Amino acid sequence: MRLVRKAFPTLATFLALQLGGVGFAPAADPEIARGVVFHDVNANGVRDEGEPGIEGVPVSNGYDVTVTCEEGRWELPIEGDTVIFMTKPSGYAIEVDETNTPQFFYVHRPDGSPPGHPDAWESFRFEGVAPTGPLPESIDFPLREIDEPEDYRVVLFADPQPRTRREMDYFARRAIGQLRETAGAYFGMTLGDILFDDLSLFDPYVKATSHVGIPFYGAIGNHDLNFDAEDDFYAGETYIRYYGPRTYSFNVGRVHYVAMDNNYYRGWDEERRGTNYRETFRERDLEWLRRNLEHVPEDYLVVLATHSPIWMSNRTGSAQWIVNSQLLFDVMEGRDHILAVNGHTHYTNHRTFGPDDGWHGDGHFHQHNIVTVSGSWWSGPRDPLGIPTGDQRDGTPSGYVILEIEGNSYTPHYRGIGLPAETQMRIYPPPLHAGEGSKLLVNVFDGMMDGGEVHYALNGGSFERMEFAPQLDPVAVALYEEDSPDVVPWANPITSYHMWEAALEEGALAEGINLVEVRYHDTFGREFRDSLVFLND
Repeated sequence: MRLVRKAFPTLATFLALQLGGVGFAPAADPEIARGVVFHDVNANGVRDEGEPGIEGVPVSNGYDVTVTCEEGRWELPIEGDTVIFMTKPSGYAIEVDETNTPQFFYVHRPDGSPPGHPDAWESFRFEGVAPTGPLPESIDFPLREIDEPEDYRVVLFADPQPRTRREMDYFARRAIGQLRETAGAYFGMTLGDILFDDLSLFDPYVKATSHVGIPFYGAIGNHDLNFDAEDDFYAGETYIRYYGPRTYSFNVGRVHYVAMDNNYYRGWDEERRGTNYRETFRERDLEWLRRNLEHVPEDYLVVLATHSPIWMSNRTGSAQWIVNSQLLFDVMEGRDHILAVNGHTHYTNHRTFGPDDGWHGDGHFHQHNIVTVSGSWWSGPRDPLGIPTGDQRDGTPSGYVILEIEGNSYTPHYRGIGLPAETQMRIYPPPLHAGEGSKLLVNVFDGMMDGGEVHYALNGGSFERMEFAPQLDPVAVALYEEDSPDVVPWANPITSYHMWEAALEEGALAEGINLVEVRYHDTFGREFRDSLVFLND
């Protein structure tokens, strides 16, 4: 059995200066947790006589990483409250509970979740973890050996973010209803802001996703935190109650999935009612990630799932980086295939990192900031059933992503909620936008700024190339007009990084009816087509 314990002073020094230290709950005399990862032959979740241990499975306390010996045994030091979890190896299935939530962890809270901040509430408003008592003599993790596919689909949700039970109903009817009609995914994951501050909605949320009929993992977002917590360590108690560790990993086929919490809770803020957080990675999590990756084959694709993007743009289109993105790049530098998926922004873009970004690894590091399920935070125009359908701030209709995995490669598929699968763009001829001059605009909803190409043809003519031109989407501008009664007050239009334009020569459009055809080619070798017939007076 191998127990890895290495110092990481660079991270510790950096974060101590940036964040005033990152707290965890230490104990004066660390305990030793022990257990077995075993082959659950009869699938009853309990180790019965004759069920063998499984060798080589990583087990962690969120910092140290060990691997099981040939009998499947492991042991780790425990410093105060913690969550112990295993990293599922390829070729095995994890047990799920009645809500299809994977059970790969043990929450150690001898006294349960602590009281909240004294200036806020005497205890957590939202139920955390019940007292677990002393460490069990053996913490055993069951796995079932299966014929696991290397080619499969993953459902990615970002920011479902219901504030109320009514909005939870919107989510269930629109998103879950559509997913049940498009079965075939192997598992799903929600990339944070599962809820919008009201953590009592975790229960209906996990019950809603259970009806998709596949295991559904979580990743914590800034609106999933317990804002009455004393400090960052205990700010995820309600999330942990339902989903387990805030940072963890698992393997499926030739892909290693890592969920990381990158929203650091900075403590109680009376003016902001506790919503004081910073987008950054923690010292412990980055060191855990480095140790965790030591047990991942070099040819595996690594999918890094976080809530906040590593890179994002602001309203003017200028770049904004997560606080310590360079430290993440340093940890990931030896990997060849990396896909980062995230939400948070309520707009959509792709970015391939390179030397100008601080990425100096030889591997391909691609970030996909995906579409949100809630669109404009469950506001905007309503469909015939009364459900808000407001587009995101960049004009992308609300939706989700289907990640198609083939071995260690991937292809993302945007799916708009309530839209046909082939709907991938919106065309704006001159009569439909207020831009200067006679221009044709196209918003490719999940278009790629790096390598995507768009061509158009008018009235059956030859196809001409359009220019990549980040700008505000006309629908978003109209939707987010100042003081609009249809949308939430904090929303605003933002530069879309999937807009293309073409200046039309005088006389290019016929008087009366016109036809425009558009083709989009992406770096995954796909072609999407759409067309529009419109009147030009």
